[in-house]
Amino acid sequence: MNKFIFVFFTLLLSGCHLGDPRPKSYPAKAVVVANNVCILAPVAGREFLSGMEIISIVDRENHKRDMLIANSDTPIELSPSKCIPVLGYKFAAGKYYVMTVYAIDADKKRKEITPFARLYKVSFTVSKRESDESAGRKVMSLTVDNESE
Repeated sequence: MNKFIFVFFTLLLSGCHLGDPRPKSYPAKAVVVANNVCILAPVAGREFLSGMEIISIVDRENHKRDMLIANSDTPIELSPSKCIPVLGYKFAAGKYYVMTVYAIDADKKRKEITPFARLYKVSFTVSKRESDESAGRKVMSLTVDNESE
């Protein structure tokens, strides 16, 4: 009995616990659709947009972090075949972006199953093609960063 108590308290003090409640992170994909940045994610089940974090980087000294929160009164359901709404964020050419999308599975949250959220991450650079500018149009071409987060 003393050995059991010793092992129990050792595990308790070590911080070891079962069922990690932190949301898992999954890779997303960035593409250009109709001259706009489109983020696609491997959404599973009925997931809703909770918010997103966008970090824009020009160089080591110049970066900006934006947190965008979705309106909970009108939940936005996510789909693996549709672009994730960027909540009015304007991407600019010449910047490197690191984006994290926060999604919540409403059914898991209601049933108190953890983790009930998922994170989708992607990093990419936005640039303009010179050939399209000479024709009088500003068309973005997107370069996707292949680094894994």
